[in-house]
Amino acid sequence: RQNGNLRTTQLSANAQKVLVGAAFDAPKVAIDGLFGQTQARPVDYTVSAVQAFAPFGVYRSQGKLLRGQVQLIEKRLNYQRTELAALVKQQYYQWLYLSQLQQLLKQQDTLFQQAVRASTLRYQTGETNLLEKLSAETRQLELTNRANVAQADVQIVQINLQGLLFTNSYPDIDLTVPLKRNAPTVFFGDSLPVQSPLIDLLNQQQQVSRLQTELTRAQSRPDWRVGVTNQSIDRRVGFTYLAVGIGVPIFMKAFKARTEASRLGELVAENQTQAAVFQQNNALRALEQELKKRTVQLDYYLKTALPQADALLRNALKNYQAGSIEYIEYFVGVQQVAQIRESYLAAQLDYSLVVIEIEKTLGYE
Repeated sequence: RQNGNLRTTQLSANAQKVLVGAAFDAPKVAIDGLFGQTQARPVDYTVSAVQAFAPFGVYRSQGKLLRGQVQLIEKRLNYQRTELAALVKQQYYQWLYLSQLQQLLKQQDTLFQQAVRASTLRYQTGETNLLEKLSAETRQLELTNRANVAQADVQIVQINLQGLLFTNSYPDIDLTVPLKRNAPTVFFGDSLPVQSPLIDLLNQQQQVSRLQTELTRAQSRPDWRVGVTNQSIDRRVGFTYLAVGIGVPIFMKAFKARTEASRLGELVAENQTQAAVFQQNNALRALEQELKKRTVQLDYYLKTALPQADALLRNALKNYQAGSIEYIEYFVGVQQVAQIRESYLAAQLDYSLVVIEIEKTLGYE
């Protein structure tokens, strides 16, 4: 509703709809008068009115072309809506990812606070040296810095959403939505969907090119005109006659050139559409494989990596607090757990971004 680019296109569509009423645009009536010695007597008059018309079929072709251009703008608006929806969803899922990353960093910070307390106590009792205590404190400071960076990234996403939504306030969004977006239930394989907002737009552009050629051909046919004249003869008024004429094009070179250029424009539009269909289908095949790869990756984290990471964390913290392992071993274990959890978050984001790209290609808002 508020995006300036969409509103501009919508206003263009409204203006184009109004222009449909201009399909019949006959020239102004030419009214001429003669006064004076037009006959034998000194004073007579001749008044004539002539209306010219374009060749038969021009007004019908103009109407088709104008209505086709309205549909072209509407399809461009639909394409822009799909592109905007994809951009908004991408920023939205970036925000979800950063929100969950902040929670994960907070959990890690809690763990290293415990590690700092434990290392401080062990240092005070002489069980370890100062290096272990400093290492734990350094890691905690690093986590604080990463949390600050993540918060700055959230603010950047908020600003990006403000720009897309054309609002001066930060959007209020639901951060409890799962980071993994459900994929659309479409059939991938040999029978790929051909239609999409982009293909619809290019097909309509191809139709407009054909209508333009039709109009150009119609304009090369003879035009015609009709008129009526009233005059006086020997001071007697009211002599009226009708006149009908046609305009026959003798020099056809310009007409032929415009028609040929319009026909070549049809070929350009047709080739663009064919290339876009091929590229879209190829992109969907690639996205299908990408989605399968991301699915396998997520299954690995859910079934193997995350359970092992939870077990590793429990044992590392328990043994470190009991003094069974040194800080370096605890640090390695916790670091590995953190990397697994962060990689899982990133994998969910990547999966969702692939789904959003599929939705954009298929025209799902």
